[in-house]
Amino acid sequence: MRTALAGMKHRNQHTVPQSYLKAWCDPNTPAGHEPYVWLCDKSGGQARKKAPAKVFIEKDFYTIMRADGERDLVLEHGLSQLETRFAALRRNRLDGELPLSQRDHINLCAFVAAMFARTKSRGVFWRQQWQKALDLGQKMADWMTDAPSEDVEKMTTALRPSRDHESAGLSLDDVRRIVEQPMEPLLTSEVSTVTPILAGMHQLIIETADSPGFVTSDAPCVWCDPELYAESPAFGAGGLISPSLEILMPISPRQCICFGHQIIASGFYMSLKPHDPLLDHVNRRVCQFADEYVVASEDVRQQPWFTGTWC
Repeated sequence: MRTALAGMKHRNQHTVPQSYLKAWCDPNTPAGHEPYVWLCDKSGGQARKKAPAKVFIEKDFYTIMRADGERDLVLEHGLSQLETRFAALRRNRLDGELPLSQRDHINLCAFVAAMFARTKSRGVFWRQQWQKALDLGQKMADWMTDAPSEDVEKMTTALRPSRDHESAGLSLDDVRRIVEQPMEPLLTSEVSTVTPILAGMHQLIIETADSPGFVTSDAPCVWCDPELYAESPAFGAGGLISPSLEILMPISPRQCICFGHQIIASGFYMSLKPHDPLLDHVNRRVCQFADEYVVASEDVRQQPWFTGTWC
């Protein structure tokens, strides 16, 4: 019985951590009620009051199922550690506009990188990309089953990796496992790759005293490159090598962190003037890049952020 219960632990996993969302709890939550955020449909439909613990939950989303049937929670526990460090960093340093240590800086960048990689929409995208590779590989395998042996030999020779790349190949079973459980390779590769790049980019935390302030979503970390929408996009547009790439993630209703190669600022924190149009610009971008839901500390459905251009 104890083993069975242990195997059922941590089944409900948050694609957006509740510790992060707690900053958006409605300050006017009635006494005696569980604190809640406002969950607004991206399409402009209904808005609901929901506790952070009850939103953006998927069953075993980060669980790695081993061949022996055991549930490996290494990703879930690793994300939990990142969340704990970020919550302490927001409370002890960012809220007070205090300087960050090198360790604080890396922890913040790692959290932002994970927030981009860990969402449901990112997992779906990753699975779809690898499904294409799997479908192609399966077609080739089916063809080789019935093709003449000399044609198979020619194809095998053409596709055989060089000695320098022999260890980098993936079997059809390897690709199938990625399709079945995409979050293991996605999180490990993207967080390890993106974190040091973010750490090397210019950064700025913009702050507002306006209400409701910055909103967030079910895809909180937004990558946007205006160059992608130019008539003739530059090489690398949209990727981390692009000089015009802009990355932002709301930290709380009061703060939003921005990364970019072209950011010019005199300090790490910058306060916006009242009713600064940059606040609307950020919120519009967050709303447009949300997967399904926007999160705020009040009902924001009537705001203009859900329509119009965002770049």
